[in-house]
Amino acid sequence: AIGSGAYYITMMFPSIDEASSEYIDDFTAEELSEYDIIYLDGFDYHDCETAESLIRQVAQNGTEVIVFADGIPENESSRTNRFLGVEAQPITFDNGYPTLQTADGRFYEIPLFPDEYKDWSTCYINGLTDVKGWAEILGETLPFYGTIDCENITFLAYNLTYYYSLTRDRNVGEILADIIPEPEHDIPVRQIVPLEIEYGHNDITITSPEDNVNTTVTEHDIFEGEFDTHKRMVFAGEGTTVINMHYPHLAMSILMSVAGLAITISGSILAGKRKVNEDSNNNPVS
Repeated sequence: AIGSGAYYITMMFPSIDEASSEYIDDFTAEELSEYDIIYLDGFDYHDCETAESLIRQVAQNGTEVIVFADGIPENESSRTNRFLGVEAQPITFDNGYPTLQTADGRFYEIPLFPDEYKDWSTCYINGLTDVKGWAEILGETLPFYGTIDCENITFLAYNLTYYYSLTRDRNVGEILADIIPEPEHDIPVRQIVPLEIEYGHNDITITSPEDNVNTTVTEHDIFEGEFDTHKRMVFAGEGTTVINMHYPHLAMSILMSVAGLAITISGSILAGKRKVNEDSNNNPVS
């Protein structure tokens, strides 16, 4: 899950992992293609065309991409919330959703919003190639779910995931189950791996019998070496991993400390001389 909403997605679906950056183009196609599914919610990018090309390539490689339309950033060129040709149009529902319809002929009557969320600010989406879910409002069809020309890329609007997190409504859960293939109660498979860790004067040596092991050692900016990090934790591969501790800007830090000490000493000397002069002036020799 990539974006500011990734944390909440991982809270709802424990088997989903939160990305280390909210920017799509901080990753390579090879990195993203290693995942079965990518969720984009509140994401950003350094360059829109690069990010769009990256997501298309990843989808063509077989990875499923689900874009939460409420989290699409503003496109600088169009000044709209637009990504991959799909625009998120703002809308506010009063008290509750209209009847939600899906392409397989189902109709969903959703309970009213919680009292503190009576004015539900969200969006609907335009630009879909295949609309799979919508609502009819005043003769207008407002899509909330569908795909574009690449079937592995799905867009979802109406802030349905947030509504579900608040209410756990069965009907919304049924809609989301058709869109989000992650079972809500599935958790990642974990196993305990014994590690040997030796702490040296300026290094840490970790020996692991497995790959991709969370060492429980917290990442620091003084660490150097060949190792992976995730969520500020150091991950080790099979074999021996050596973390060298190198203090950045050490010479500059020492210089600044010496300069600060010199200024302090100089100030103390000047203050002492000033006090002696004042005492001399207050007690002149007769």
